[in-house]
Amino acid sequence: MEIISDEYIYKPIQAAEVRLCKFIKETDHICADLVTYSIDDLAPYQTLSYVWAEDDRTPSMNWKIKVGGRSLAVLESLKPFFDALRDKDLLLDGTWWWIDSICINQNNDEEKNHQVKLMRQLYSDCRACIIWLGSATRREEEVVDFIQDLDRSRGRIVTENMREKFRGKQYAASWSLLVAFFTRKWWTRVWTLQEFTCPPSITFWIGVRAVSRSTVSRAILFAESCAPPDVISSVYYRQAWNRRRIWLRHNNYLVVPPQYAGLSLPALAAYCCANEATQPLDRLYGLLGLVTVDRDLLTIRYSQSVEDSYRDYTVSFVAKHQSLDICVFATIFPPSKNSNLPSWIPDWRQSTDRGRAVLPLMVSQSGNASLGNLRPIWSVEDEGELVRYKANGHTKAWYTIVGNTLSVKGFVIDGLGSQGDHNWLQNTIAASDAWTAPCDSHDILLGVCRCLTLDRQDRYLGLPMPEENYLNQFIHLCKEIIENPMADQNFSNWFKKTKSLDLRGRKFLDVVTQCVDNSGEHGSEDDLEVQAEETQSFRGRFIDTVRGMSMRLMITSCKRLAMIPRGANDGDLICVLYGCSVPVLLRGVEFQENFYTLVGECYVDGLMHGEALSLELAETMLNIV
Repeated sequence: MEIISDEYIYKPIQAAEVRLCKFIKETDHICADLVTYSIDDLAPYQTLSYVWAEDDRTPSMNWKIKVGGRSLAVLESLKPFFDALRDKDLLLDGTWWWIDSICINQNNDEEKNHQVKLMRQLYSDCRACIIWLGSATRREEEVVDFIQDLDRSRGRIVTENMREKFRGKQYAASWSLLVAFFTRKWWTRVWTLQEFTCPPSITFWIGVRAVSRSTVSRAILFAESCAPPDVISSVYYRQAWNRRRIWLRHNNYLVVPPQYAGLSLPALAAYCCANEATQPLDRLYGLLGLVTVDRDLLTIRYSQSVEDSYRDYTVSFVAKHQSLDICVFATIFPPSKNSNLPSWIPDWRQSTDRGRAVLPLMVSQSGNASLGNLRPIWSVEDEGELVRYKANGHTKAWYTIVGNTLSVKGFVIDGLGSQGDHNWLQNTIAASDAWTAPCDSHDILLGVCRCLTLDRQDRYLGLPMPEENYLNQFIHLCKEIIENPMADQNFSNWFKKTKSLDLRGRKFLDVVTQCVDNSGEHGSEDDLEVQAEETQSFRGRFIDTVRGMSMRLMITSCKRLAMIPRGANDGDLICVLYGCSVPVLLRGVEFQENFYTLVGECYVDGLMHGEALSLELAETMLNIV
């Protein structure tokens, strides 16, 4: 006799259809209806955003509900949410819900492929979204009161007294509750980024308490000014801050020129690299609903390997934009252990502290609309056209791809280490004369200043460096350190390591000393007052470049000033590639002539705007593996 299974079996749905569920009664199980709708003709519904498992446990589906009289295994993590619905008398109120683990057949890759493509619309068109952060003790629920207090304080001018008050002992426990709030696993998941951003209305539930997205976002903004430093610097707070930034950009991108306001997949993946995903493919798939630039370049295909997906996306980007800038991301997202990805394909599985930086790479400059960054929209509204690095002039990528080898046309412009070690010396020696000619102290330090700021005024690399203003600030900092080595620990450490650097036959310290002696008051009061504003000062840019972007000052083999990746080695070559906006550092592969790995991007003073194209250097094909 045939045994009929009690297990619920999903009926197939089409690519433009979705299922909604409604809880209809409760016996020994919660009973639900699952109804199929066209995506363009849905009943009013709510969405649920949650995590599939608490802490680091594996998702468990040992709990069951009834659908059509049959048993459907659902995630254990949903049970406390349904208990909360029941406590609020909302479980059987007739609401239609879209809950991904219930409404998508998780055992059908083809269905998942087309349902993922619809998620942006599903979250955007819902009536409201509930974010379930999990069960909480009564003490943990008190964080809602503190968030509301921060929100009510947001309109007030932040004074030192107010800052001292909020950083005092009486608020220590409240800040701990807020950190615990942001530490909940929901904040760490990739998929929840679009679930936080797209819905028109969101309410966070923590235990039996609730608070709106707007209130939480305003509290995050106020905390930036008044929270203790250890709260602001924590990865949990920075993740919450990034979500707020993404939400604001998403809400406003239609009213700001697209070259400033787009949300690109590489920028999102870089900023959100500390977020987690159960499947590595979701490192990109989970962000697609937020993307407003080049959405067509990523194909959702769960049957594909992770390496093939990342490779296909990178190759599609290069082909569409005729640009190799995307490849530079591979230098901060290198191949994972046991991966077969080459050095020019970003491996988005890698989590890196660089993701916490405001700008992880020079190629992410504000003027690069296809990559971009999360620059706040208000900061570009009145600035007009942004400047951009164009070390390659206006050349497009000239390349071929065979297997894992990217063969690109370009030329070597310099190198690191002893000149005699490089075969390319004959091609570059004539071009080096301009960098070894005599130069006064002012010009030498101005070049150093350009290097330390990457020749930009702002941390989003959109505005040119105000040369004399920043030079005066630079000289003033140097004078302070000479007089008091403990005046500024960050700058002092760098100064100590750099003071013996040879700059055209003179020590850095000697050049600085002469400039200090000749600088009078070391700049106008306006120049020096600006140093207090970290985002618009030489010191702020110095911190961003040397610490945030992990770059170091270097004298190249041909005596040029350059900023190079911290992991650079003697023998590495500085190259300009057709189609890449910044010079890159390549490292030769042992026993393979003209084969290289990609090390990182470089700033080379005087060669960032196409000047290298006029040096009449020999073009060559460089094979990057």
